[in-house]
Amino acid sequence: MPAAFQLYRKSQTFFGDDGQEIPGGYLSFFEAGTSTPKHVYANKSMGDGTDNGVTVALDASSRPSLAIWGSGAYDVKIYDADDVQVGEDLQIEIPGGEATALLALDPDKFLTNDGAVMSWADTAQVPDPTGH
Repeated sequence: MPAAFQLYRKSQTFFGDDGQEIPGGYLSFFEAGTSTPKHVYANKSMGDGTDNGVTVALDASSRPSLAIWGSGAYDVKIYDADDVQVGEDLQIEIPGGEATALLALDPDKFLTNDGAVMSWADTAQVPDPTGH
């Protein structure tokens, strides 16, 4: 699974392009550069019933009711309570791209790379000739 990252915190306040807060508005999420909806999640594990769908409502303070996590790259359209698009964030992704994210630890392997992408490889150890 691609590395997860937090797109927005629960404490982030959203504003339209005119600088006004947008209470009761919502965010819609898409695959970057397309009009294909893309799911976001309530936590880093991106599983176990945490799928938030492709839209997240904003509360009366113009904040999302939960943290917003995802993976890959997103385009986000910002709407007011009247379903009018009032802003957008394009190409939101892990700074530096997916290749810069550390992989989950694996106690039986070692971290290596091919000069561009990190991966876990099997540990191959030579027996200690002294028996230690």
